Amino acid sequence: MIPDMRKLADEAAKDGIVRFSAGALIHNESQVLLLRRKPDDFLGGLWELPSGQVEEEESIEDAAVREVLEETGLTVTSITGYLGSFDFIASDGSPTREFTFTVAVNPAEVVLTEHDAYQWAHPDHLPEMSKAVRGIVERWAATTPAKKRPAAVASAHLILSRDGRVLLGRRRNTGWNDGLYQVPSGHVEHESASAAVIREAQEEAGISVTEVRCVHNAT
Repeated sequence: MIPDMRKLADEAAKDGIVRFSAGALIHNESQVLLLRRKPDDFLGGLWELPSGQVEEEESIEDAAVREVLEETGLTVTSITGYLGSFDFIASDGSPTREFTFTVAVNPAEVVLTEHDAYQWAHPDHLPEMSKAVRGIVERWAATTPAKKRPAAVASAHLILSRDGRVLLGRRRNTGWNDGLYQVPSGHVEHESASAAVIREAQEEAGISVTEVRCVHNAT
């Protein structure tokens, strides 16, 4: 349910807030889309949700839709919920309140314009971000139990070898063991283990695998 944002804006003004910001949480299964601020930017290096200042004569909801398009290239099809707000001091010292919505978007490749990296992160493995943004993501995770991973998660790993060598890829922009090398792998998502490794090989390495053979399993 989306509250009356004009009423919330009036309440913020009474609290001494002089600027509004709008944020959007985009989720894909159990993960949320995060963007990393450039090193030379305000709060450089921190991860955040797509967000930005509400412009004059613009509604808070319209600002969230615009910021998603500007920062990710994704088109919002609907605003699906409201996650709350938090206050912070902007780079120019202005007291600011950010209002965050959940949104649905058309499937497309993320195209960055203002950040230097993006990732889909699970709420249990979040990268470095402000306490306020982390709280918003955790609030979403707590209110959408169907999107949380079960306690026991199956994963599949693929060993690709040639001339006695094994293909490895180095993790980056995931917020979990970044910098380490590993074989193509990932969680089994409502599919067989063999289907999962075929999918992961394509997604992670661009390799089309037609047949696999299980050589080891462990718990």
